[in-house]
Amino acid sequence: MLKIITICTGNICRSPVAQALLKREFRQAGYVVCENGSSNSVDCDVFIDSAGTGGWHVGHGADDRSVRVCLENDIDISSHIARQFSAEEAEVFDHIFVMDRDNLLFLQGIIDKKYHHKISMFSQDGEIKDPYYGGIDGFKKMFLQIQQSAKYIVKDCDL
Repeated sequence: MLKIITICTGNICRSPVAQALLKREFRQAGYVVCENGSSNSVDCDVFIDSAGTGGWHVGHGADDRSVRVCLENDIDISSHIARQFSAEEAEVFDHIFVMDRDNLLFLQGIIDKKYHHKISMFSQDGEIKDPYYGGIDGFKKMFLQIQQSAKYIVKDCDL
């Protein structure tokens, strides 16, 4: 089973959207995606999770603007609960996709060097900017960037 995690700063804007879009894209490609946070099922092809590098939003739901943009695109992330990534998780995941260079540098600083090869940018076009301090238009742009990148990741994935 392939295990993927998406990482942003607070786990309330970008990474939960990326998690949801990856799940949708993998399902549409015919893969069985683990549900309910269970990575132990032998009946699924891929497990997808998300987390933040910072802990200030732990226990909170996704940003209302991310929820809104997702709902406008037939995805419900309203049950998402933010959590913080821990360095030990690098051993568990096959791919650790970060949204921007700050997240990349942070993870390279806390993860054992033998796992650095697992870390990469989510977007093949560079960073997906944090829309948190802007308006809804930034969240719509973020969604489209993540959607495009999710399609590319699934297409490029070896399962």
